[in-house]
Amino acid sequence: TQYKLCLQYLTAFLEETSISRTILIRRWLAEGMVTGDDGVQTREETGELCFNELVFLGFVKPAAPVVPGLKIKSCKMETSVRNFLIHIAQSENFLDGSLDLLPTHFRHQRKIREIAQRRSPPEKELPQLRLLLNIIWPRKKFQVDDGGDTAAVKNLHPIEEMKRHLKALPQEYRLNVLDLGGCDALKDDGLEDILGCLHWLKYLSLKNTKVTRLPKKLSEKFEQLETLDVRQTKIKAAHRV
Repeated sequence: TQYKLCLQYLTAFLEETSISRTILIRRWLAEGMVTGDDGVQTREETGELCFNELVFLGFVKPAAPVVPGLKIKSCKMETSVRNFLIHIAQSENFLDGSLDLLPTHFRHQRKIREIAQRRSPPEKELPQLRLLLNIIWPRKKFQVDDGGDTAAVKNLHPIEEMKRHLKALPQEYRLNVLDLGGCDALKDDGLEDILGCLHWLKYLSLKNTKVTRLPKKLSEKFEQLETLDVRQTKIKAAHRV
């Protein structure tokens, strides 16, 4: 049952070209999909076994040549596996074939990654972009948010889109994982706003973002946080939780 849940969870990575082994296992743990084996195995060990089993069965493949004696650092899914995952998710939930109708849990995670990977418009392109939008939709007014270092068309900015998505989640819904890794639009103020939309987290990735400090509310508000990934950021050791 655990392996099946972990396999289905790969639908949250349909947009990824490469999946980190460590990130995948830690997300499984945060989502409660992997448990220990009555004291014989830890949750981490069970997660490692599950990952190795998925590799052995061919559901995921190493993203780079394997070095004997070393663990696989990242993996990838082939198109046939992606289609299979979508099929079983849809079959078990009587869906009509649309990715937007995946199970709620997987759909939210997929949407978060899609937004995080979206590039924010370069500053020099914004005037032309706004002009183009006004030509296409002359009756619609596009607000401009200049709260950061770069102005952006509010309707298209990834951070604004992320905030809208998180605010729309049902109040009783517990979002365990928030993977913002690689979001080039994420800065300190944007992180403050995003965390303000949430009440519960077990996993937060800020890897390869422009965040330079961690807000106080991170340690005060999210006591259940298990994993905080700040690799490839400018966050100093003194500012880490």
